[in-house]
Amino acid sequence: MKIVLVTHGKLCEGFMSSLEMLIGKQEDIYAISLNPGDSTDILLEKLKVHTEDVNDNNQLFFMSDIIGGTPFNVCSLLSKDNKNIKVVYGTNLPILLEVVGKRNDVDIDGLADYIMQLSGESIGIGKF
Repeated sequence: MKIVLVTHGKLCEGFMSSLEMLIGKQEDIYAISLNPGDSTDILLEKLKVHTEDVNDNNQLFFMSDIIGGTPFNVCSLLSKDNKNIKVVYGTNLPILLEVVGKRNDVDIDGLADYIMQLSGESIGIGKF
């Protein structure tokens, strides 16, 4: 399953850097930034490339930063009416690590369900 990180600015590149530091370089994971001055159309074109080969055997999991933001909205547009594309928002490093670790064990619906179950565990208050 292909994973595409889509965020405002360079956040997605930071996720990629941290991911590689923790578990090494991974295949089929991409970082696409919405840079200052980029239009929705520019982001759409950057992302369309990753949707061209999507099918039942090659699914796509978009991971965006915030709901309602341009990255999320454009990913949602591309996922409309395509059962093989899912969009998650609120991406953080613990969830990204879980997605990478689980993506080849389940289909896209199973991955989405798994991530929703874990989402409450990826943030908390440290008590010392």
